[in-house]
Amino acid sequence: MAIEFNNRVLPGQTRINERDSTRPESGSGENAATKSSGSAGDKVSFTDVASRLQSLEAAMAQEPAVDPHRVESVRQSIEDGTFEVNAESIASRLMEMDQDLGNNGE
Repeated sequence: MAIEFNNRVLPGQTRINERDSTRPESGSGENAATKSSGSAGDKVSFTDVASRLQSLEAAMAQEPAVDPHRVESVRQSIEDGTFEVNAESIASRLMEMDQDLGNNGE
């Protein structure tokens, strides 16, 4: 089954024009995706959130993975002996990230 974002088939997939399966369609599981019926086969359309995530991913792909100015600044601070590690700040940000990901210590 082809997965489409805004009617675009993802790379490495082909659009399905004929229904492959003789299974009856189920009425459940349509919360995050919607199905269309008809002779075109099954189709999965993702919510606006998925489309926005795809746009963000494309924008991030355009940005460099490393900020060379930041790397040089940290390197220079380490050489000078002025680089300081703020363990409290690091721990706080790790906790925020954990909470944002929905991990409540379970």
